[in-house]
Amino acid sequence: RLVVFTCLLTRGCITCSAVALGLLPLILDRLAHLAVPALALALPLAAMLVQTQSQAIADLPSVRVLDGARARGVSRRAAVWRHAWPLSLGTVLPVYGVLAGSLFGGAVAVEAVTAWPGLGRLMLDAVRARDAALLAGAAMSATALLAVVTQAIDAVAAWRDPRGGVRA
Repeated sequence: RLVVFTCLLTRGCITCSAVALGLLPLILDRLAHLAVPALALALPLAAMLVQTQSQAIADLPSVRVLDGARARGVSRRAAVWRHAWPLSLGTVLPVYGVLAGSLFGGAVAVEAVTAWPGLGRLMLDAVRARDAALLAGAAMSATALLAVVTQAIDAVAAWRDPRGGVRA
């Protein structure tokens, strides 16, 4: 029985059809070619996030919570994950929203270099073809996606810190 799935991703239809048809080598080929673009986008952002997160944990005023957890016999790693990390999210979550914008900017360059199709490559092709309508639509789509991501991050930040209000 032949089943064909539809997907919204650029090469998703081929991949979903490959799953339905049992073509596992095609899926593995897609994943192998995805490694370099994913690493090129993720590594610089991951370094910034690690630095921001470690600084936020180091600046926590409630070190007593960690000392109390350590006194109860909780390991250092568990104390950081259960107590310090959730407390530090209030200062780190807004950074995720800012980095989402730089992720879109980096995607244009990475998609152009690796010839991986996506929204960034579509925008670059629209500039080369001088297609203003396509460029405007792609930019509006990227802007809408960025707005949704930042709103979701703000909602998570409000859920994590229900005190509300804007802090400087």
